[in-house]
Amino acid sequence: MTGTAGKPLYNPARATQSRLALRLAQKNGEEGMTLFLLFYVVAITILIMHFTGFLARHNLEWLVLLLAVAVFPAVIYL
Repeated sequence: MTGTAGKPLYNPARATQSRLALRLAQKNGEEGMTLFLLFYVVAITILIMHFTGFLARHNLEWLVLLLAVAVFPAVIYL
């Protein structure tokens, strides 16, 4: 049976390609979300260490500046 353009209504190869593309898109979305959450965990950890004085004691205050530079493009975008 064919559709209006003379093409088959169901093509198993095309359906498999669509499922594969959907899985890849979901995987990329999950990786993006994982990186996003990892960034937040690192940022919160740096802020906690800053406010407890750990970074100052170990001369690592530059991590706060690095965090500010990493967040700056997102602030400008919003």
